Amino acid sequence: MSQREKNITVGYDLTWMEKDNSWGGVFQYAERLVENMVELTGNNVVAFVRDAGRLRFEHLKPHRNFRLAQLDSTDGLARAARNHNVEVIHNPVQFFNQLTISVPMLTSLHDMQHFHFPEYFSKDEIQSRSTHYRQAAEFSERVIVSYDHVKKDIQRFYKIPDSKIDVCRVGLPSFKPPNQREFSAIKRKYNLPDQYLFYSANTWKHKNHIGLVQALKIVHDTYGIRISLVCTGIKTREFYPEIEAAVQRMGLDEFVKFIGYVSDQELRLLLTNAALVVVPTLYEAGSFPLQEAMAFEVPVICSNVTSLPEIIGDSRFTFDPKRADQIAERISVMLRDKDLIRQNKENSSRRVKEATFKGDVLSFDRSYREAIRSYNAKLKRNALWNHALEYELLVSKRADDQEARIARLDGAIRDAHSGIEVWKKEHGKVVEQQQHWEKQFSEDRNRFNQLTEEKERKITELVQSWEKASAATAFWQKEHGKVVEQQQHWEKQVREDSDRFNRLTEEKEQKITELVQSWEKASAAIAFWQKEHGTVVDQVRRWEGWFKEMQGERDHFKELQETTQAAIGRLQSEVENLTSDRNLWMAEHGKVVEITHQWEVWYKNLEDALEGYKKRDEWNVRLLANPFKYGIEFLKPLFRRNLRPWNRNSRK
Repeated sequence: MSQREKNITVGYDLTWMEKDNSWGGVFQYAERLVENMVELTGNNVVAFVRDAGRLRFEHLKPHRNFRLAQLDSTDGLARAARNHNVEVIHNPVQFFNQLTISVPMLTSLHDMQHFHFPEYFSKDEIQSRSTHYRQAAEFSERVIVSYDHVKKDIQRFYKIPDSKIDVCRVGLPSFKPPNQREFSAIKRKYNLPDQYLFYSANTWKHKNHIGLVQALKIVHDTYGIRISLVCTGIKTREFYPEIEAAVQRMGLDEFVKFIGYVSDQELRLLLTNAALVVVPTLYEAGSFPLQEAMAFEVPVICSNVTSLPEIIGDSRFTFDPKRADQIAERISVMLRDKDLIRQNKENSSRRVKEATFKGDVLSFDRSYREAIRSYNAKLKRNALWNHALEYELLVSKRADDQEARIARLDGAIRDAHSGIEVWKKEHGKVVEQQQHWEKQFSEDRNRFNQLTEEKERKITELVQSWEKASAATAFWQKEHGKVVEQQQHWEKQVREDSDRFNRLTEEKEQKITELVQSWEKASAAIAFWQKEHGTVVDQVRRWEGWFKEMQGERDHFKELQETTQAAIGRLQSEVENLTSDRNLWMAEHGKVVEITHQWEVWYKNLEDALEGYKKRDEWNVRLLANPFKYGIEFLKPLFRRNLRPWNRNSRK
C-alpha cells in the first residue's frame, strides 16, 4: 500500500462462524486473516457476525480500527455495509451466506477437492459444491486463493479468467508460546503417554487417518518403536467409525487416542509437547497444523501433495501419503536421528522467517483495492446492474425453491400424521405401526431441519415412487380395460363371494374343494377353446392330468396356502405403503385423485380375488385366474399371450 493511498474500510462476512471451530482450516483462515488485517494494516475492519461467533473476536475490540457488527436474522448485508461505511466485503468461505450489490464482494475458494477425489463425496455434495463454488466465483469481483494449484483448478473447471484470481497467502503470524506448566493437567485429563505422535484434523476421509494408523503398526512391528498416536479434531459420523474399526483390527487400541475437539490453548500444548507431528493428508489447500508446528519449531513431517512441499521446503521431511511403509520409515528415522530433528527445527525456523505475514497481508489489501476500482468502473458503464439482476434472480429462486420444499415436506408430514389418526380409528391393529411412523416422521423432521439438501433427495425418491405407481396404474388400466363393461355384474358377485369367504376363512378343506371346482370350470373353458385352438390340446391334457394329481396333494396345497398368506401379507403392506404415498402427495397432486380412486377399487378387487385363490402358485394364478373371474369372452386374448407348455418343475 503506497503512502498516497488512503485507508479503506473492509467488511468480513463471518455470519457462518460459531463459538467452536467445527470448520477446520477455513475457520482458522478467517480468524488469522481478520486478526492480521487489524494488527498489521491501518485499514478499518468490520466483522459481521451472528451471536454465536462474536466471542471469537472480542480480543480485537481494543484496536481502534476494528468494529464488531452483530447481524440478526432480519438484518441485510447491504444495510449493514451502509451503516458502517464499508467499501468492500470479503467472504472467506467458499459460498455466500448473503449477497449485496451495494459494494464489491470477494470470496476465498480454498480447494477443488471434489474434482480430484469425487469418491470422497456423495452425489448431492458434489452437486452442491459445484453449484455454490461456481456461483461464488462468478459473482465475486475478485476471487482469492492461497496457492497456485487452486488457481489453476478454478481456471480449468470454472473457466474463471486469470486476471480475476489473486493468490494471497495467509502467512505465519507470531504465536505466544503456551504455558507449559499447564501441560501436566492436560496430560492427566487425557491420560497421555510421555512420548507421542500428533495429528490434528477432522476425521474426513482425505485426511488419511487410516494410512497413519497403518504406518504406526509398521513402526511397532518392523522398527520396534512402541510409540503412541494422539489425534484431535471433530469425529465425523461419516468416517470415524471406519477409523475406529481399523484401530481395533490392527490391535492398536492401547496406542491410539482420538480425543475430539479441543480448545486452542489445549491444542498448542498438545502440539508443542509432541515427539513428532505427522500430516499424512491426501489433499490439502494449505495445512495450518503444519504451519503451526513449524512456527513452534516442533519436529514435523508431511505429505508430498498440493502445497505442502512448498510450505515445508525440504523433501527430506515429506513422504507419499498413499504408502504406509514410507510414512513409517520417515517416522522411525525422525524419532531416532537427533541431528535430523535439529535440522528439521532449523528448516522450520528459516521457512517461518521467509513467510512473514506483512508481505501477504498487503496482497489482500491490493486485491480489495482492485475490486473497488473494477466495481466503480462497472458502475460508470451501467454494466453492474445486469450482473446484479442475474444473480439476485438466481439467489431469490434458490431461496424460494428451498422454502417451497420445506412447506411441501411440512404439509406432507402433517398429512401423514392425519392419515395415521384415521387408520387408528378404523383399524385398531395399526397402533403399533402408527407409533413406528410417528417416531420415523419425528426423526425425518429433525433431519430435514438440519440437512436442506437431504430434503431434495427425499422429494426425488417420493416422485420416483409415485411415478412407479402411476406407471403401474397405466399398465393395469391398459390390461383390464374390458373389466369396466363387466363392473356391475362383478360388484354383485364380489359381495356374494365376500360373504361366503368371510364365513369360510378357516375351513381349509372346503377351500380346496372350491379350488378344484374352479379348475374344473377352467377345464371346461379350455375344452371350449380346443375346438378353435388345436395347438393347446396337448397343454389341456397335461392340465387335466395335473388336476387329478392335485386331489392327492392336499398337504402340498396347505404349504402353498401358508406361503401365499405370507405373500398376501406383504402385498397388503405394499398396499398400505402406496396408500401412505398417495396421502403424502395429495396436497401437491390434486389431479391424481381420480387415479387413486381407481387404485382403491382395483386393490379391493385384487384382495378379494387373492383371498379366494391364495392356494395357487404364482404361475397358475397368472394363467388361469382370468378365465374364472372374467368369463370365457376374456380368456381368448390371454391364452394367445401367456399360454406356454406346462413344466411341473416350475411350481414353487
